[in-house]
This record gives sequence, structure tokens and C-alpha cells, in this order.
Amino acid sequence: MKNIIKLLPISLIIVIASLSSCTPDSYSMASSAPNISSYKKGTDYTITQLSDSNHIVLVNNRTDMMARWVYSATNGISNDFESATNRDTLALPYGGVYSFAIQYEGSGGLSQASDSVKLTLPTNKKLIVDPDNLWTNLCGTTGIKTWVLDLDAYGKSYGTFTGPLFFYGTYDSWATVSGGVKAPTGADSWNWCPDWPSNTWLMSAMDYGTMTFNSNNLSITAVRNAEKITSTGVFMIDGVNHTMTVKKTAILMDASRVPVVSARGSIKILSMTANSMQLAVLRDSDPNQSKCLLVYNYIPLTLYHQLSGK
Repeated sequence: MKNIIKLLPISLIIVIASLSSCTPDSYSMASSAPNISSYKKGTDYTITQLSDSNHIVLVNNRTDMMARWVYSATNGISNDFESATNRDTLALPYGGVYSFAIQYEGSGGLSQASDSVKLTLPTNKKLIVDPDNLWTNLCGTTGIKTWVLDLDAYGKSYGTFTGPLFFYGTYDSWATVSGGVKAPTGADSWNWCPDWPSNTWLMSAMDYGTMTFNSNNLSITAVRNAEKITSTGVFMIDGVNHTMTVKKTAILMDASRVPVVSARGSIKILSMTANSMQLAVLRDSDPNQSKCLLVYNYIPLTLYHQLSGK
């Protein structure tokens, strides 16, 4: 079972790196939610801060129980993830005071959270893990960069894409699109990459607005012209898993497909360079079509001005 990581609005970058350990073949599932008072810190679970201050090791010593780790910070950060291993490490690039706790999962539900352990991360190691240079590509060397959908009001695309919207299978990710990894047999991995001039029915030609990413405070301001909304929120990149989370606003997309995406802020990064970006959201709420990834193609605003002359 894979770790399931849910990332909420935060002003830090979170990377979950599962260390090698033995994973039990099965977990006992009580008929009711486990009683957290039965499990003791230091015996059933440990929460340890390593000497470099920014790495926290979470260990569930109850190999018969599935753990869910919960943590938060004084600046409004909150996160939880289900762990399928007994040992996980959090690499936290931003300083602050964090509270960590554990929950155990049974068939009757989750236990209450344990008493929290508060740890202080005094240093700021911003962008500690970025193996594919995602942060610099997304936000530029100054930390602030604006992107547009690769389709303008004149029906033209200016990047390396043949259009603004592609379709991929639900299994696809950075690994299969940019990493050269072949999907296993039977996986939902496929793509249709239509050119817009031959498929104008896909979405209207218009000025879809702008998205400005600021890595200095992890804010994103989206001028979403298709929805007639301008809003500012927060974003975060997981540089290892090549995902992005956006809260309190949303990425640019055509308004007609907004209703068929239930988790618009949960994004897969399929590719990213200094001059192109593909962000995928899951189409999961269309009663007439099966699930798939809607892959939106973007280029920097500066490149658009340069190539379009506008």
C-alpha cells in the first residue's frame, strides 16, 4: 500500500521520504476505532528530531497497526499522511515550531490523535529537495514568474505543444511522461494530444488569464478569466513525487471542465522546463466519461509576449 500524502495550505515545502524498513503483510483492523490511550510514546511510537534539525523521523513500533501521522505548525501549516511503512522521515525546509502526533487505524475508523510532541526547527533550508529544478523553472531566478495557458484569443499556441489541453491515463505521471519509465502492463497509461486547430471544440479561443507563482511566500495569484475570478492562494511542490498542491485559488483551465474535477488543487506535474509546463488534474466527476487526467499546457507570459508580439 502506498503512502497517501495530503498536503494543505502551507508556507513550507514538505517532502516525505520513506526509509527502507520491513512492512507487515497485513494489519489487524479492530472492529472499532483503536483506543489511543493504549499506545505509548517511546514504546509504541517514537518521534525524533535528527541533529540537522530539519529531518524528523517517525517510527510506528506497532507493526500490526496502520499509522496516520498528523502534524501542524504555528504559521497555519497542517498535514497528515497514512503510512504503509513503519518508519518515515519528513524533510522540512522551513523553520518553525511543529506539533507531531500519531493516529492508529482500525476498521471502525481512526483513533483520536495522541498527545502532540512539539519540536522547533530553527533553520531555514528553503528548497532543500528539488532534483529536477522545478522551483527555479516554475518561479524563475527571482522567485516570481507568471504563466499563461498555451492558447490565446486568436486561437494560437506558441509553445512546444500542439494545443492547450491533452488527455492522459490516470496512472500517468512525471515518471511516464518525462522520466522515461514504462507503465506496467494493464496500467491506465495512454495519451491523446490533440492539435487545437483541428479540434476547436475542445475549448474556446480566449485570453484565459495569468498565474503568478511566488516562491518567496508560496503564494499564487490566478486571474481566471474563463471563470471571471481573480484570487490569491498558496501552493506547494513535492519535488520528489512531482506534484503540486494549490489552495484558496486554482490553476487556469476552461470553465466547462471545472465541474468534472472534484480535486482541482491536487495536481500532477507531468513536465516542466523554463519555457513550458504541463499540469494535470483528475477528471473524476463526469457522468458521461471515464476518469482520466486533464493535462493543461502553459508557457511563461514573457515567452508569449516575445513570440506573439503582443
